[in-house]
Amino acid sequence: MSFTIDCRGKTTREINRELRQAIAAGQRDLRILEPDARHNLGVALLEPVRIVSRVASVIIGAGMMDGAHVEVRGSAGWGAAESMMGGAVVIDGNAGSGLAASIRGGTVVVRGDAAARAGVP
Repeated sequence: MSFTIDCRGKTTREINRELRQAIAAGQRDLRILEPDARHNLGVALLEPVRIVSRVASVIIGAGMMDGAHVEVRGSAGWGAAESMMGGAVVIDGNAGSGLAASIRGGTVVVRGDAAARAGVP
């Protein structure tokens, strides 16, 4: 059973705090609902967790992660998976500029199109 975080009415800081508290409490399968294209959600995830965002989001599970598996069921904006060390990011839609910039490991899959500067070192 997955743990659900509804982002409606919450700041990015509140969402990230709730996400980290759930992971610290042992949750390993999380769902993010209604991220409304917020930036910087799920940055620096260092645990082996699975996070699914059910609608388009920006930079969900992105920068500096190592070990998480993040699925975006929609499109992701600029900078998704930036500086990733390990894990996986799967985007069912399109990805914005700077996708997977400066990654050192892991897997990034985009089932749509990726904008400029994807995968730059």
